Amino acid sequence: MGAAPAWSLLALTLPRADEAWIKEFAKGFSLLALEHEVSLVGGDTTRGPLMIGVQVFGFVPHGVALRRAGGRPGDVLCISGTPGDAAAGLALLAPDATAGATSRRAQGDATSRAALRARFEYPTPRLELGRQLLDIATACIDVSDGLAGDIGKLAAASGCAAIIDLERVPRSSALAALVRDGVFEEREALRFMLAGGDDYELAFTVPPENREALAELEARGDVWVIGTLVEAEPGTPHVTVRTEQPELQRYLDALPSSFDHFGG
Repeated sequence: MGAAPAWSLLALTLPRADEAWIKEFAKGFSLLALEHEVSLVGGDTTRGPLMIGVQVFGFVPHGVALRRAGGRPGDVLCISGTPGDAAAGLALLAPDATAGATSRRAQGDATSRAALRARFEYPTPRLELGRQLLDIATACIDVSDGLAGDIGKLAAASGCAAIIDLERVPRSSALAALVRDGVFEEREALRFMLAGGDDYELAFTVPPENREALAELEARGDVWVIGTLVEAEPGTPHVTVRTEQPELQRYLDALPSSFDHFGG
C-alpha cells in the first residue's frame, strides 16, 4: 500500500463482440484511469467465457511500502470509511430467495438504497490515504473480503492478535436508515460490517508515537480507531470482535470472519 499508480495492462476474454457492452466498459475504465492518471499500455483480448484481468503498476519510495506485516502489540487498529456498505448494496441487488426478504429489501429510503448500491458498484480507490499513511502506519491491508477476516490476515502477518471493539466500528447513515426501516435486521447489518466484502477501504495499524498525526486524519471524519493489536497467544484466534453484550458476543464468535474464495 502507499504506491502512486502509473500504468496498467488489461486482459479481456469475451464470449462475443458485443459492441454496446464494450463501449460502456471502455468508458468506465477510461474514466477511472483518467481520474487517477493511469495509462493503459497493453494487454490482450480473446474469445471465451467472460473474464476481466487488470494489472496496475506504480511507484513507491524504496523501503517504505506498507505491507500486512509490520504491526506491533500496542498499535491501534484503524479503518477508513464505513465497512459493510458494499455487502448491503449487493444484498439489495440480489436479495435472499425467501419471499419475505425479497419484499423487505424492495422497501426503505430510496436515497439510502442508492447510496449503498453505489458503494458496491462504484468503489473508490483510497490511493491518497494510502500515501498519507506511509509516514504514520506500521501495516495496512485493503478490506476486500471482510473487515474481521482481513484484519485477522494483517494480525497473522504481523505475528500479533487483533481485538476489534464492535461499538467502535462505524456504520454509515445509509445502512443505519435501512435497519430502522426494517429492510435489514440488526444482525444482518453486523454481518455486512464485519464479514462482508468489496468495500476496498483500508485497515491499518498506528503506533502510540504517531497518534497525534492519526488524530489529524480522524478529524476529517473518514478514519476511525476500532481496536488494538495485542500479543498473540498459542491456540487463540488472530482476530476477536468484542462487545459488552453477552448474547451478541455468542453471535459474533460464530460469525464467519470473511469471504472464502474456495469455500463450498
